[in-house]
Amino acid sequence: MLSGCDTVSYPFKRGKKKAAIIGIDLAGSLQHLSSYGDSDTLEVTNKIISDAKFFFTALYGKRGKCQLNTLREHMYATCKSDLRILPPTDDAFYQHLLRALYQLALYKFAYKCDLQLPPPTEFGRVLVEGRLWPILMTIQAKPDIQQSPRCTYKTSKCLKRCSCSKAGIPCCVRCSCMGKKPACGRVVEESSSEESASEEDD
Repeated sequence: MLSGCDTVSYPFKRGKKKAAIIGIDLAGSLQHLSSYGDSDTLEVTNKIISDAKFFFTALYGKRGKCQLNTLREHMYATCKSDLRILPPTDDAFYQHLLRALYQLALYKFAYKCDLQLPPPTEFGRVLVEGRLWPILMTIQAKPDIQQSPRCTYKTSKCLKRCSCSKAGIPCCVRCSCMGKKPACGRVVEESSSEESASEEDD
């Protein structure tokens, strides 16, 4: 369902064949997603969302539990052709996932003569003048990249002759370091602060 069908949109240039190969390869890692609809409980849990994102990032050539927003920004920075090849944002993907799961439930419960399902308006669609329309997104999809320079240093950890440092701006996903530890030495203090905040929240 995630790769598209008659009632669910499909990711651009990510065909069924590739989706099937990746799905089979990752089958052992998608238990929560694959078991959706096996019972009457249609709750969309965080584990289901995590499994779905794991599959989708692999579909776009990045295996791992990274955020789709980050992957989208990185691909946007290096994209030289059709922008439709970009993965969706986390927000848009969630709406897509809801519609896919609803269709999956319809298939799995098709043998029931008296089907009782939640309204489709709870699964990524909205009712407008008696017709159902997909909710494409609830947050602006354009990546928030406003800086013009980007650094290409790979060995100095952006601590020497880094163009971003000279411009007084932080490294971002467009940089060779992707603005992350340990490749970028300029985000250590910022990351440490975030980690401390997370530990306090726990």
